[in-house]
Amino acid sequence: MIYDNTYASYHQFIGTLGTSTESLASTVMIPRGYRRIPSFLLLLVLIQVCNSTKIRITKNIRQRIPRRFVSFTLDASQILSLTEDSFWSDPLAMSLARDLSPAYLRIGGTKADFMNFTSSYSLRDRIPRIPDESSINATVLHKIANFSSAVGWDLILGINDVSHRDPRSNAWDPRHFQQFLNYTLQNNIHIAGWELGNEPNLKCVSKQGEVVQCGGRGRKQRLFAAAQLASDYRLLFEVLQQSSSPRGKLFGPDVTSSSLKTFGSEFLGNMSTYTILDAFTWHFYYGPGSHKPHPLVKANFTQPSILDRFLASAHEVVQLYQDNKDVIRKLWVGETSSTYGGGTANLSSSYVAGFLWLDKLGIAANTQQKAVCRQVFAHSYYSVIDNQNRPNPDFWTSLLWKRLIGNTVWEVKDGLHYGRSIRAYAFSASKIEGAITIVLLNTSSRNEMVEFTTDDDPEIKVMSVYLLTSTHAGSSDMYLNSALLEIDQHGKLPPLKGKMVSGWKIQMPPKTYGFAVLKNANVS
Repeated sequence: MIYDNTYASYHQFIGTLGTSTESLASTVMIPRGYRRIPSFLLLLVLIQVCNSTKIRITKNIRQRIPRRFVSFTLDASQILSLTEDSFWSDPLAMSLARDLSPAYLRIGGTKADFMNFTSSYSLRDRIPRIPDESSINATVLHKIANFSSAVGWDLILGINDVSHRDPRSNAWDPRHFQQFLNYTLQNNIHIAGWELGNEPNLKCVSKQGEVVQCGGRGRKQRLFAAAQLASDYRLLFEVLQQSSSPRGKLFGPDVTSSSLKTFGSEFLGNMSTYTILDAFTWHFYYGPGSHKPHPLVKANFTQPSILDRFLASAHEVVQLYQDNKDVIRKLWVGETSSTYGGGTANLSSSYVAGFLWLDKLGIAANTQQKAVCRQVFAHSYYSVIDNQNRPNPDFWTSLLWKRLIGNTVWEVKDGLHYGRSIRAYAFSASKIEGAITIVLLNTSSRNEMVEFTTDDDPEIKVMSVYLLTSTHAGSSDMYLNSALLEIDQHGKLPPLKGKMVSGWKIQMPPKTYGFAVLKNANVS
């Protein structure tokens, strides 16, 4: 087998814990044959090959995140194919989704802008009536709702905001939604929240009168202004308020990161103080996918300046929140993945995509976001599970996050500086009192010796390391401490055990990421 040394080195060389040289080798990337070298000579070698970085975790709490912080999406354009593939009742898909609960499942995207509901129970009724407009029937709706309930996810649905508009005033017409809402209430279908449309800042009308994406060639006119959308949201809020039964929360406006300061700001400026968004939702991608001009390439997935694009957008949305707290309760990254346009073939569902995913989660937790909805859960270039309902690498990172991360976000000194090649984020450890879980990424092409410190370092330091590696950047294989992660035919997970290490130092091989649990950090 031919290995990309940058990604393969750790899982080829890591060994069991021992004493003296063996013990030292357990936390660094050293082939077994060389562990007979005397410790002092080994240390001299390490000094030559490792850079050294100190990560200081302070006592300052950035925020507390909910259990559904890591959540997922499915695109409305996938509904028919997923239904035909029996996805909603597939035992393997359900088992993997249940492993990632609790979470939100947001179903939206461009197709949701044109989606109609019919109470018919025939799948054949879901035939497009006009280009980009389709209907979802009762059969499909119940399948989706049953799936969500069975796996412990809460359902969020996008609402048609394009074809249901008054032709004279261009205002949103709520009558179809009211029928849909009544059906869900009468049939005890739990909808946790509603979104009106998807990426409204990108909606334009061509000279031929077709709804198209803004930009590109040809003259286009914006479908509706931010002020009009704010008026539509006020109307949706009133409809939900009039419902006597549990009606679901109001999320939106799903604006893209490129228009936060323009469309997003104008939208919030036109919201009234009695119309409260339960979450202001925004979408983020690092750049174009393989089906778009100038797509991101493999090297970009570990490039600090590319990772910092999310940091810059997160700072912008935090400022929006500070300026509009009277109409926003929370901030959500309502849709996000590596690259837009369906992702990047052979990269967006591979090991290297984990750098973007884990770094984004770490930054989001440090910038007041209360949820990050991953586009998409299944059956796509950038999905968490593949077309056969088997885990992609980001399934394992998401699963370890759910198992290891608690609800308290601790500040890392200089942890949000731009240009960091070693990127670290600190949290309370899940189910381990007084412990800290670190999310750690080495984006550089060098070995990095990383040492963790706190304001009150204990005398005895012990940590559990979960280092994630692969054979090469574009591989769909994931190794945890050199062990290949894979499920059995029934979806049973392998053991996800950390490697116990004395001290709070770890050598991170080039282009790797993982978690470290500092067992006795004495925090509360």
